[in-house]
Amino acid sequence: MLSAAIVLSMLSLVAQAATWDAQMFAGDRHRKAGRYTEAAASYRAAMSATTDERQQAITANNLAALCLELGDRDEARRLYRQALDTWQRIVSPDAPELASTLNNLGALHAVEGRYKNAAWYYQRALAIRPLPNTLNNLAEMYRAEGRYSQAEKMFRQLIETLPADDPTLGTALNNLGELCRQKGRKTEALEYYHRALAVWEKTLGPNHPYKTATLHNLALVDSGRKQDVAASAFQRR
Repeated sequence: MLSAAIVLSMLSLVAQAATWDAQMFAGDRHRKAGRYTEAAASYRAAMSATTDERQQAITANNLAALCLELGDRDEARRLYRQALDTWQRIVSPDAPELASTLNNLGALHAVEGRYKNAAWYYQRALAIRPLPNTLNNLAEMYRAEGRYSQAEKMFRQLIETLPADDPTLGTALNNLGELCRQKGRKTEALEYYHRALAVWEKTLGPNHPYKTATLHNLALVDSGRKQDVAASAFQRR
């Protein structure tokens, strides 16, 4: 028969899991709607609600992505490294969680313009598992570096293979539109932007910042301006 102490401990763990689930659900809901500040608050509450290492690593990874969206790169770096350290301890070397966090560290370096470091993380992630968002990130990095042929080939491969309800499809379409606009191929750019908007509307709703970014880029085609806004140019997940 279980002792009272063991029963109380088990009940405490169950309560922790329920609270963590609720806060993560709230954070994911806010994040999908583009309410990043609210999402970050929910993820921080989830982090405080659990002592389970796997749950803490998942939360750190998601919170880091929000910090990066909000411009806090130092905090994003700290949280991604925290998640990576945990995954390296508790999962196998070919685990998808490890690949995802390596991808996210690559995205952070890419945002900072440290492309050599970003490529190192992306290649490590791809060696574990060729996740679509990592392939998109690598293609976008090639675009940012001016390696347009390589970038375009990768974007087209992704667009051909991704399902219609995958948000990464919208990212790839938007970023291929950016490439076409940069190369002066305005008709193609318009097509890809409109296709990206349709994906955003279906997968993320009408008010998400990614849709706003694509609308901005669409307006730039008509104005002829050079400045662009990449919708989740280096996507994290």
